[in-house]
Amino acid sequence: RMDYWHHRIVVHHNGQDDLEYLGWRVARKPEFEALGQKLIDAGFKIRICDKVEAQERMVLGLMKTEDPGGNPTEIFWGPRIDMSNPFHPGRPLHGKFVTGDQGLGHCIVRQTDVAEAHKFYSLLGFRGDVEYRIPLPNGMTAELSFMHCNARDHSIAFGAMPAAKRLNHLMLEYTHMEDLGYTHQQFVKNEIDIALQLGIHANDKALTFYGATPSGWLIE
Repeated sequence: RMDYWHHRIVVHHNGQDDLEYLGWRVARKPEFEALGQKLIDAGFKIRICDKVEAQERMVLGLMKTEDPGGNPTEIFWGPRIDMSNPFHPGRPLHGKFVTGDQGLGHCIVRQTDVAEAHKFYSLLGFRGDVEYRIPLPNGMTAELSFMHCNARDHSIAFGAMPAAKRLNHLMLEYTHMEDLGYTHQQFVKNEIDIALQLGIHANDKALTFYGATPSGWLIE
């Protein structure tokens, strides 16, 4: 948990140690049904889940598909949000997590065809395009696309780069810099590897650092 939602992150004990699925919310059942038809018309396979599967996710409606990179993608409506059940963090915080209308945070996922991935997420209602061009050791250039579906600078990003995992990193945001500083201190104190030290992004001006997880992807 990160807020009043029943959950934001689910950990499955299945030995995969990788991204199992990404969930994207639509407003209501009519939008859910319309998006499902758009995906079918565009040639994507979808599966409308039964009530049992929807209940497992604590939502009223759920469909499953895959993006062009093979990342399992779930579209849902009606998440369980309990305003009478306040969130209590695992340690004291000066502030809280930035969620609400901006969702969970953002992530970078593996793709093999950036153009096809862009078409897929545009179909879902995302907006955005290439923001970074990164020189690679082999002389090639990797292009990173950043796409958003709400007020956050981006909710998903991707580029056609070699990757062992589906997930490159997952970003969580605090409202207070003090909480970021304390988290960084805990990484250092507990000798958890920091892949990228504190710095400011050029696009969204966020102060951030990237820590390594035991699963081989990064937490920002």
